[in-house]
Formats: sequence, C-alpha cells, structure tokens
Amino acid sequence: MSPTESISTVFRNYINFKGRAQRSEYWWFTLFSIVVSVILGIIASVVPVLTFLEWVYSLAVLLPSLAVTVRRLHDTERPAWLLLVYLAIALAWIIGGIVLAAINGIQDPEVLEADTQEWSGFIPYIIICGLISLAGVVTLLVLCALPGTRGPNRYGPDPLQPDMGMSGYGYADPGHPYAPSPLGGTATEVTPESGGRLYCSQCGAERQADARFCTVCGAGF
Repeated sequence: MSPTESISTVFRNYINFKGRAQRSEYWWFTLFSIVVSVILGIIASVVPVLTFLEWVYSLAVLLPSLAVTVRRLHDTERPAWLLLVYLAIALAWIIGGIVLAAINGIQDPEVLEADTQEWSGFIPYIIICGLISLAGVVTLLVLCALPGTRGPNRYGPDPLQPDMGMSGYGYADPGHPYAPSPLGGTATEVTPESGGRLYCSQCGAERQADARFCTVCGAGF
C-alpha cells in the first residue's frame, strides 16, 4: 500500500478489529501518527493554549491504532490478547507518573531531606516501570514487523493476496488460479515453498507433508 492508501484504510476501518493488515498499512499509519504528534507538540510549545489539540488527536487515533495493531497481529496469526502489552505500558507510566508527582510535590528542602528514606525507595520501582515500557514497545515493534502468514489463516484472507482464500473469504471468479474446483475437486500438485512449507494448489492454504486432504478447501492430494 502507498502511504495515502494505508492511512485512509486505517481510518475507514476505524473500529474494525477483525481481519488482517499488511505491514505497509500498519507502518505508514504509525509514521503518520508520530509526525502529526510531533507537529502538534511543537505547536503546543509555541502556543500553550493549543495544548488540548494533542489530547484531542491522541483520543481520535486511539481506537484505529489499536484496531490496526490487532489486525497486524492477526496477519502473523497471533491473538489480540498480546495487546495486554499496551496495558502493561500504560499502567507502568501511570504508576510512575503518580510516584514522580508525589516526589516533585515535596518542595521544602528540609522535608525532602527528612523524607529521603521514604521516597528514595520508589526509584527502583520507577526504573522497573521504564524497563517494562521499553520491553513492551520493543515486543510490539518486533511482532508488527514480522511478515504475515502466506495465504488465508484463521483470521481471514491474505491481505497481499485477497483472492487466495477459503469459502466465505471471497473467492475470485471460477477461472482464477486459486479458486477451488466445484465440490472440492483434486489438487493436481502441491507447490513447495522456501523453508520446506507445502501449500495446496487449489486454495493456497498451508498443509502438512503427509496430509491426504486440504483442511481448508477439501481438495485431495
């Protein structure tokens, strides 16, 4: 997808947590969100009264960001519950922010010195929160950078080859090379791919080497 196609697709699927998203859709939208956030941050620093724009934008892209992340995970055949990493990041920052606010609230040097033993115990906790956030971000970036599974998986058709699907996912016309023959039929060949994977020549689904029938389209081998 081009940058424009990627961004428009994400916004069209504003709250769509089903299906799959290819890497270009996810990464172009992520870059777009970062650029807009930086621009709004600069504007807010110059005109403080416009700081609310950052919050408005953050809320506006929250759902589509989560949705496209879920679809990206689906493309690699991973479940959406991995987004709990996001919750761990948010929780870490919230707790860390509360602790920092409590520490910065001590203004009197004498009080600060007297309470050193109390608040210094929070420093390791703040460090742990930061490490959790870093680990969560890195984990999500790695997962979203992985290539999607070839052909249809349990979450839907391959976004790079949408016609290579199973019943209900939208076959192409009967003459399409990945369209199944009537009433199942027989796959005349199985195409080996790099890494030793085998795929049904009828629907493109991955199969086991010793399988006699495709579990997706029912074609015999």
